[in-house]
Amino acid sequence: MGNEYACALLVRHGCILLGLRSAHRNLYPSRWDVLGGRVETGESVDQALRRELSEELGIEPEPAAVWLAGIVEDEAAHLTGRLIYHMFVVERWRGGEPRIANDEHVRLQWFTPEDACALRDLAVEDYRKLFRIVAARIGRA
Repeated sequence: MGNEYACALLVRHGCILLGLRSAHRNLYPSRWDVLGGRVETGESVDQALRRELSEELGIEPEPAAVWLAGIVEDEAAHLTGRLIYHMFVVERWRGGEPRIANDEHVRLQWFTPEDACALRDLAVEDYRKLFRIVAARIGRA
């Protein structure tokens, strides 16, 4: 899979959960980002999503409450070449309140889709399109 990533937009009460990336990260330090990570060799995108949400947030998505919002190709990732983000909306999960469970992010925050679109320090510009798709789907358009 190499440069493919499974990413989650957790949605609750009309808001999207984003994480502020740690300053020490090579890619997009100190920027607001979706949650998730690289699809490892031999792993499906769905398996990667479940593993990443467990590792990063200590939660497990409920399969019936997960849907693919789209794919974002990140051409600006000059450090590693083109990255492909499979963007899933997760509307329900087990494990309680999402919490920072590793050092990739220093802060988690819920944003309305409108506020997420307005962030100046967003990791990837094309996320804004996905936030609008999510807003339309959850009735906030």
